Amino acid sequence: MNMIVLHTTKYKDSSLILHAYTQDSGRKGFLISGLGKKKEKISLFHPLSIIDYETNLKKYGNLSYLKEYSPSFPLNNIRSNIYKSSISIYLSELLYRCLREEYSDNNLYSFLIKSILELERISENYSNFHLWFTIRLTFILGFLSDSGPSGPFNNNNHKESIYTNSFSTKDIEIIENYNNENYLNCSILTFSATQRDAFLSNMIKYLEDQLAISINIKSIKILHQIFQ
Repeated sequence: MNMIVLHTTKYKDSSLILHAYTQDSGRKGFLISGLGKKKEKISLFHPLSIIDYETNLKKYGNLSYLKEYSPSFPLNNIRSNIYKSSISIYLSELLYRCLREEYSDNNLYSFLIKSILELERISENYSNFHLWFTIRLTFILGFLSDSGPSGPFNNNNHKESIYTNSFSTKDIEIIENYNNENYLNCSILTFSATQRDAFLSNMIKYLEDQLAISINIKSIKILHQIFQ
């Protein structure tokens, strides 16, 4: 079995509480004990790390104990590139806030794995990767739709008013361009840092409305700074 690391919290002196999205059970919490100050082991649980794991039958409340764990894929480029690592922190924070269901979703899990590996692989033009990911996630969660021959924004139905009331004309252009299964197949759009920031804020607000939760993502400020 494998999982994607979303968030970790230090617990006592030598343990971590790990929140992850798993292939077999969706969102799950784990307790990892006996880490101490072993940086090599702790580094396995960076945001978006993909981990092979086995659990112990014993539980600590709602948390499962991790018995065995090892990296499924090395993500050296993400870890060593300040831009990619900042994007990965944002993606993991977004997923940590949005994904709550404790059941498997193969389509969603496949999208997450492919996206992480694509971020690892691409060597240029990744400044808008987080925008593409947020858009595709919103489609996969069912909050945006491809219904009709002209896409979601030109249909004469109830959804049109929801979309157009939530997004500007520039937002709609960005969404339509980046609604592609492969980031590298998207056109390279030219827009200012202000437009990029405004779009991401509007997407987060839209997700908040659809999920009826508050999505406070601290790493957005970092993205604003490095992609100015």
